[in-house]
Amino acid sequence: MNPPRTSEPGRYHAFISYSHHGDKTFAPAFQQRLEAFARHGREMRALRVFRDDANMSANPDLWGGIQDALASSDWLILFASPDAAESPWVGKEIKWWLENRSPERILIGVTSGHLAWDVGTGDFHADSTAVHQALRGALRAEPRWIDLRGVRALPQLDLHDPRVQEALAEFSAPLRGVDKDEVIGEHHRRRQRERRRARNVIVLLSVLLLIAVGAGVVAFVQGQLAAEQARTASARLLASTAVSEAPVNATRAALLAAEGYRLNPDSQTRSALFQVLNGNPDLVRQRTLAAPVTSLVASASGVVYAGTTDGRLIRWDPSSNATTETRLGESPITDIATDDDGSVVAADDGRGAVLWRPGTEPKKLDHPTPGPVAVSPDGATVVVLTDPFSDVQRLDVFEASTGQRTTQVESDHAWDKVGFPDPHTIALVSEAGSWQRLRLPDLQVIHRQDEGVFPRTWGEPRATSEDGSFTGYVGYGSGDVISTIDPPDTATGFEFGSGFSPAALAIRGDGKKVAASGGGRLFLADTIATPEGGASLELTGTGDAEQLAFIGESNRLVSARGTTLSLWDPDQLSRMRLDAGNLTVPDTPRSSKQTRMAVSPDGRRALIVGGRGDIVLHDLRGGPEASVTVTPPPAFPDPVRGSSTFFPDWIPDGTPVLIENLGSALYAVRGNHTELLVEGQGAYDVAARLTANGERLTSVSEHGSMGNLRLSDKLYLDKVYGNVVQEYDPEEVRVAAISPGGRYAAWITPDEDWSGQLTVADSEQRRTVTVPGQADSVDFAGDRLLVGRPDGSLEVRDLPGTQLMRTIPGDTEFAIPMAWVPGTPFVGRLRNDGTVVVVDIDTGATLGELDVPVGSTFANDRWYATALVGVGETGELIAASPNSTVARWAINDRALLDLACRFAGRDLDASEWREVVGIDPPGDLRCHR
Repeated sequence: MNPPRTSEPGRYHAFISYSHHGDKTFAPAFQQRLEAFARHGREMRALRVFRDDANMSANPDLWGGIQDALASSDWLILFASPDAAESPWVGKEIKWWLENRSPERILIGVTSGHLAWDVGTGDFHADSTAVHQALRGALRAEPRWIDLRGVRALPQLDLHDPRVQEALAEFSAPLRGVDKDEVIGEHHRRRQRERRRARNVIVLLSVLLLIAVGAGVVAFVQGQLAAEQARTASARLLASTAVSEAPVNATRAALLAAEGYRLNPDSQTRSALFQVLNGNPDLVRQRTLAAPVTSLVASASGVVYAGTTDGRLIRWDPSSNATTETRLGESPITDIATDDDGSVVAADDGRGAVLWRPGTEPKKLDHPTPGPVAVSPDGATVVVLTDPFSDVQRLDVFEASTGQRTTQVESDHAWDKVGFPDPHTIALVSEAGSWQRLRLPDLQVIHRQDEGVFPRTWGEPRATSEDGSFTGYVGYGSGDVISTIDPPDTATGFEFGSGFSPAALAIRGDGKKVAASGGGRLFLADTIATPEGGASLELTGTGDAEQLAFIGESNRLVSARGTTLSLWDPDQLSRMRLDAGNLTVPDTPRSSKQTRMAVSPDGRRALIVGGRGDIVLHDLRGGPEASVTVTPPPAFPDPVRGSSTFFPDWIPDGTPVLIENLGSALYAVRGNHTELLVEGQGAYDVAARLTANGERLTSVSEHGSMGNLRLSDKLYLDKVYGNVVQEYDPEEVRVAAISPGGRYAAWITPDEDWSGQLTVADSEQRRTVTVPGQADSVDFAGDRLLVGRPDGSLEVRDLPGTQLMRTIPGDTEFAIPMAWVPGTPFVGRLRNDGTVVVVDIDTGATLGELDVPVGSTFANDRWYATALVGVGETGELIAASPNSTVARWAINDRALLDLACRFAGRDLDASEWREVVGIDPPGDLRCHR
């Protein structure tokens, strides 16, 4: 069943000849799947097929390279279409093959148009539109040809689709020299082998369940266990598939992850849900249309228009996710243009052009062979060019309000793109990099570049900005953008990295950004006037994008792949990040004194004390008075340390309070000023908080002791002492934490830097426990103690810390801040690179990472000076980094499921469930349920 092999390393089983204009997306996709179809054993590919874009490097002797590839190929595969019938390159390739090889070694796949054999004449029928002239009269008998028109119209070439399998087998069988049924059989056998391992668990457990039915009480228990195991296996299969699909199909990945977690909420399914939602940070939303997209444009206002294979013209408003549509006919729409606000749109399908204002009937524009179209920025004028492959080139200008032609002029050049740099100027651009600018209304040429400025490299994607101001190309990982008004030496470069093979390109209206897609990857890059170009960013969540369009001169981008539209915004907050209204955090001095933050019990407000003593009260939901600057209480002078600082906290009735670190004086915050509640006394404190019920104030002194103040009678209770150090040895204890109930306190007496001995005090038992080993951070999570070790690991211990429950490895050095989100098993740990690692302390699993916003600061150790707080009421994690903005993340299970459903915007289909799990789904697959 293996394909025939040759000892020559440069040989190919087949050469694909096709039109770059008509099949630039279909040809590479078909080649990739043909090579992979029915692979045997551990082969990387079953066949080696030549296609110019995939196999040719930049070569000045283009035709010489093509001839070498033809000479090294056993078969010629011709993708026949009206575009291929007009292609001079396709004609040259056919002519070479007929002169040097047998016509019986030609396989024809009809991708569009019409092909028929006339038995009477022994030639192709005269009305066959997909036949190149080089084939007419050249064949002795009807050639072998396969109808690919239905396959080409599919959203994607899915190897599981019987139609795709049938088409691939039609080509693969003769290339291998075997029967078609044998090829299909090998494909199915390989597919079964690949899926057998995943499904064996479910099948085995199902068999166990059946066996257990008739075995009485014991069997019933075993059956329950088997059902539980089957549910677990299905849930984990959904979860693992979601993670693997997230880079190429973010919408379906979110739905699969949500269903997996609902089916069996454990560490693996929870981690998958977290990863899918925290990934694809630049993807805003996706929308599935009824047919594959063939053309795309976006207005400066953000309205998107898409043309489809079946003649639909669809308006999509991403802000509301609403669509409106009309029809041009039954043919694919080839070009679309719109004005700045998206209220006027022009489109053509090669047979006719229309002008459409959504909400009204489209108006036909009088043009016999329409090609590229353009609408002026103000929506007053529409331009229609003749198809570039027509014999006579013409430019027609129409009045948008009436649809009537106002001007018509013939051209001596074939243009591939038309745009409006401004309401009174028309830009005409060719793929070779020549252009003209015409003045309205007389259409006089005011600027021109007659010679093409791009290298004549075969197959490189070319593009022009929507307004025609910039044109460019991309080769294998890099390219250039050139202004159509400045001289060609003002080119700016861009770089995507080696190994990237682009198939589509878009240029932003100001020429400062480009987007390119190919090989399952999508990039956004800056253009800079250097050969290396600017920085690039990979956008994940959709795989190959076949159409690309920028939204005005913003960083937002729209892409289309099959039937899916995707909106991207690299400037948006990550999907899990909640809006905090750009609330600012006070800076800290160079000595990196820690920022302190306390959040109200309802999770709505945050009281923040900066390292310099600045105090702000923020409403985390925004509003007209979202931020209040609080005047601090009079500073208590200290001869050794200077002025006092404060610990923020809240009393149960929702009043924010400040606890002074010198003697634990307590102040209520009233508006922008404070009111003294309890006078201070005692030692210098490194930590202080109110108990959850508001009855006591608990503190840890710098000398290693735990104190409790009963607020009802202002009585200080007996202290619990650890290893007491000498008085007036300032800041001997640097890191401390207090449990929410106030019973336990923990502090680290450092040997050097931050690490040292950890002591845990129990105020009820009036004793202390020394936790073995070095510690550099500590906190509490309900009835558990969290101990950060110098090697980055996190220990979960019981209280008071005598028993080790779990060790969670750490991959790098962590800063001091960590926070538990009450009501969840989640703990956030801040690393020294500014990312918060979220771990599940019940299982030890790492869920993912969150980026803390960065701002300029005086702090030497920004991340040691950052505050991190978990809020049980809202299930949020909140960070406050010096001189930056407050960051909020929703990480509880309910919030994660809601995020998944809102992002997906649809429900999982039963067929999608079966494809992954292999069994029938539950009755209700609604995402919001």
